Amino acid sequence: MRGEVLHYDEDQGFGFITGADGNRYTFT
Repeated sequence: MRGEVLHYDEDQGFGFITGADGNRYTFT
């Protein structure tokens, strides 16, 4: 999925992206 990374927390190892469909997703 293409998207824009909103935030990534290296210490905790997860982040958030806004997907191409406009929804927000968490990734690890």
